[in-house]
Amino acid sequence: MKDQIYFTKVERNGLILLGIFVTLVFVGRHLVRTFYEPSGVLTEEKLRKIIDEFETKSDNEEEALIAYDGPPLDPNSATEEQLVLVGLRPRTAKNLINYREAGKVFRSVSDVSTVFGMDSLQLHQLSKYLFFPRVQSPAPRSSQKLIQQSRSSQPFDPNVAPLDELLAQGLSSYAANSLINYRNSGAVFYDLKDLKRVYGITEAMLDLIKPRLIFPTRTVEVRADSNSAEKLPIIARAQPKTIDPNSASQEELEAIGLSQGLAKTLINFRSFGAKFSKLSDLSTVYGMNDSLLAVVEPWLLFANKPLKTQSDTVISVIRVNLNTATIDQLKSIKGIGKFLSEQIIDYRERLGGYHSIDQLRELEYLRPETYDAIKSQIYVNGAITKFIPMALTFKEVLRHPYTDYESTKLLYNIKAADFEEEIDILIKKGAIDARLTPYLLAED
Repeated sequence: MKDQIYFTKVERNGLILLGIFVTLVFVGRHLVRTFYEPSGVLTEEKLRKIIDEFETKSDNEEEALIAYDGPPLDPNSATEEQLVLVGLRPRTAKNLINYREAGKVFRSVSDVSTVFGMDSLQLHQLSKYLFFPRVQSPAPRSSQKLIQQSRSSQPFDPNVAPLDELLAQGLSSYAANSLINYRNSGAVFYDLKDLKRVYGITEAMLDLIKPRLIFPTRTVEVRADSNSAEKLPIIARAQPKTIDPNSASQEELEAIGLSQGLAKTLINFRSFGAKFSKLSDLSTVYGMNDSLLAVVEPWLLFANKPLKTQSDTVISVIRVNLNTATIDQLKSIKGIGKFLSEQIIDYRERLGGYHSIDQLRELEYLRPETYDAIKSQIYVNGAITKFIPMALTFKEVLRHPYTDYESTKLLYNIKAADFEEEIDILIKKGAIDARLTPYLLAED
């Protein structure tokens, strides 16, 4: 027996090493797991713990979302806290309120969906708690808005009132700019019928401003050549006196046709050392335009200008109408050759007609000194071509000088019912060129 289990010294050493190795394999594995297990290893116990925490958190969030038990919310008046409470993210709630402050009115869920950052999940959660007040008709809304905006009780003449005064009287920004552009094209307002032609002025606006309107009396124009000259509107005031703009009082300035605000501005210019030696010097006064200068010119006396009597107030003028002029008629103006004549007509066709002679300044090759030299020989008269964006192709709208790719996309997305309101908002944001306003027409 002893001979059968006898091992040599080498064999005994091998068995000892084998036993140590087996012990290390079984015991060492457990020790490594116990003392050296990496924190990033996902064990079954850790996985179960994570799942339990997630389920608990989800239950808490769901309870928070349905915690609101107040009355339905009107998105046109709800506070930021209320919007967050019913499921909106804080950033989206702020965006909705910013839209509202810019003039946006929410009448349906689809209107709410246009808010930047609003996704389908938030919209679905929010729609459970929303209600929209019934709007009976656009007219009462406009009237109510105008009454809130009207801040002036002073009489005013729409032919000379500056933008800030028109806004104070109750006109919307869109309507006030349209009136000024229409006025700059040479139009004169003698009665309410004339004001109705201005795009953007509603019946509600007319009812609001009618008690404070002052209109000039019509006069007959004397023309040197009835075959070549076209009628030019002239406004006559009731027995004003000739004044020097360098010394006239505010009452005297208002008597010849300046608004109260513009008269104050002119006097402020004088207080800073401004001197007016000729008619063009008055154009540096903020708010003064070509149409207004034509109104007050007959009653102005400069140091080197003889006194005018009332019989001299009607002046014979022969000027070229930019909206009907041919190349030959434009070439007859000193300073304009064939090339510039073609440029003026091409730009007229792209615009859809000029509404102000100042638009010539936009021509690339017309130098400022040339414009100053010819502006007394030109005027604009006649209706311009307006367009409904959705009635034209994308390329046709993009061809207009006052549009680009991004603004054309925005024009295509405006709803017909909110056209004027949306245009106002986009102009305030700088997304659409304000010069485009006179050329836009809302879809019926």
